[in-house]
Amino acid sequence: IVPTLVKPVVDIHAEGDNSGVDLEECTLHKMERVLRTAQKNICAIVEELDGSAGFEETDYTLPNSANSHLAIVGGTLQKMSHPRVDGGGGRRMLLHDGNVFDRSGVQTSVVYGELRDGMKLVPYASAGLNVILRPTNPTSPTLHCNYRYVETAEGSWWFSGATDMSTGCLDDWETEHYHGVHKAVCDAVDTAYYQQFRANGNAHFSKHRRKNRAHEEISFDQLNDRPAEALLGLVEGCLQAATEVYMPVIRNRGAISEQDWM
Repeated sequence: IVPTLVKPVVDIHAEGDNSGVDLEECTLHKMERVLRTAQKNICAIVEELDGSAGFEETDYTLPNSANSHLAIVGGTLQKMSHPRVDGGGGRRMLLHDGNVFDRSGVQTSVVYGELRDGMKLVPYASAGLNVILRPTNPTSPTLHCNYRYVETAEGSWWFSGATDMSTGCLDDWETEHYHGVHKAVCDAVDTAYYQQFRANGNAHFSKHRRKNRAHEEISFDQLNDRPAEALLGLVEGCLQAATEVYMPVIRNRGAISEQDWM
């Protein structure tokens, strides 16, 4: 089923004319709801565990703003110069100087504009979530999640995403738990996904950080080999898995400041 391209429907403002479109069946709108729910849940879990700090909420809009410009080159989506984002918005949640978490952010974004496909510009829309949780304990890993859905007016669509725990040395049980939970999420959609996503994470860190840290990341890009509804469930499962595997690590290691540790 090819998703119908509509302008984003965000809580803080409404853009464009979506008349005649069933938003309940729109993949972009479903993805937006999944990401906003995940944002709310992640922030609540972090605040409860931290016990002292809360997230500051900021809604923002992007009218004709500078952002990543997308182009299809040789059938592959690439970032280009000269941005073209016609609008959109999102919600930014920031936490500072907590007891357990030092600086953390959970941000949703829903944008639309044009991407270049050869000699023509094609309208697109995208919904995404970025998460970074940085604990005060220097021996604890930082969690990073980035999940996104993109669709174009010509019927192309895909999901991309990654979860990794970095800057920390995981114990064996933490590593096993991380991969066991993510494997279960992946297997529910396709039993080949887990090994594929783990290899993607390995390749990413080997290339960019010159060391193998695949045991701490799963990653996929431009995924559209299953029905959109199934892949939406994959994203939702991965976001739930992120906190399921991460919070026990943080609870186990406690709140030690970098100054106390040194």
